[in-house]
Amino acid sequence: MKCEFIKRNHERCGNHAIQGKKFCFWHSPDVSEEMKKTARRQGGKSNKHTPKNDKFIPIKKIESLSDVANLLSDLIYILNCEIPNADSISTKIKLTNSIGYLTNYLISALEKSEMEQKMEALEQLLQEDLYLRRSVPLS
Repeated sequence: MKCEFIKRNHERCGNHAIQGKKFCFWHSPDVSEEMKKTARRQGGKSNKHTPKNDKFIPIKKIESLSDVANLLSDLIYILNCEIPNADSISTKIKLTNSIGYLTNYLISALEKSEMEQKMEALEQLLQEDLYLRRSVPLS
């Protein structure tokens, strides 16, 4: 629900109302001026990105699609662990969207990795077959 406050230009405030109330934080008579002052002073500080921990993924050399899939899987796991620690719903949504985005790439990498493994197995069989044909004398 939107705030019901009407501004000087006769337009309605566009902010969301406090749950169960008619007005947003800024227009609510229930919110003290001191709380509003504090919020203004702190404005934007919570939006600054400060890492909460020193987690990092040591990236090893990526030589195959399987390595890519493992890296994406690790990234998804770390992002998922960060959701409960997120400061705001906005950050939680961003983390969740990132997980969805990476999951699409992970699915693609897993499918391609499986195909890569099958191709390698077929190449191995062909090599063995060629070797056997060369070593067996023709009669």
